[in-house]
Amino acid sequence: MKEIRAEMAGILVSFAKSVGESFEAGEEVATFESMKMQIPVLAPEPGRVTELLAEPGSFVDEGEPLLRYE
Repeated sequence: MKEIRAEMAGILVSFAKSVGESFEAGEEVATFESMKMQIPVLAPEPGRVTELLAEPGSFVDEGEPLLRYE
């Protein structure tokens, strides 16, 4: 399984995709908040979400996995 990880420390606001949903490269899969700015988390390649690894509203560290996909 591949993972999409947080690029910086901050709060996970929401996921744009649920388990089982597909996405395309460059599509937003989550929204992250850092320094009072909302930042989209974009998919690096096409895939399908297999597991969400963080809870919306929780603080995540840089490099922490947000979701797994295949």
